[in-house]
Amino acid sequence: MSEFDQLKKDAEREAQQHPQQVHEAEQDAEKEGKGLLDKESGGQHQGDASGGDGQQGQDQGGGQQH
Repeated sequence: MSEFDQLKKDAEREAQQHPQQVHEAEQDAEKEGKGLLDKESGGQHQGDASGGDGQQGQDQGGGQQH
């Protein structure tokens, strides 16, 4: 089993053992995501579109590392 598979298995086990923490984290992520969208829609569309794409890429990369 690869190191990634082992980490994934451990994370899934932790999520099953602590469903309340998972739920709270999901709610926090939703709130933060909505806040970012609100900030982006308030400015110029061209600048925000490029900035938003960069932020999403960073967020996805960070999520995969954990």
